[in-house]
Amino acid sequence: MLLQGDWDRDLKFSELTCPAIGWQKKSTMEYSTRKALAIKEYLAGGTTSAKLGKKYGFGNASVSRWVVEEKKEKEQDSAASRIYRSSKRTTRDATGH
Repeated sequence: MLLQGDWDRDLKFSELTCPAIGWQKKSTMEYSTRKALAIKEYLAGGTTSAKLGKKYGFGNASVSRWVVEEKKEKEQDSAASRIYRSSKRTTRDATGH
């Protein structure tokens, strides 16, 4: 049986976590790195935003929101590159080159 004195000696306050109330151990990895890894793993498939949120210390809604934002950015980038390529073709046709 653990006595109060044993508990204080064996467990440091900094080691306690309780994500339900926002009490989480600080990660050694930078926020932006953890965020990028969570997005990358989600897009690779085979996992859920809840599992990734727990793994990297984020809420599952945050991971889902970031994934949606990432997909929109990729769509905008691909649409912009299609427009750019199309405009180069049109310019090239007009100049005869």
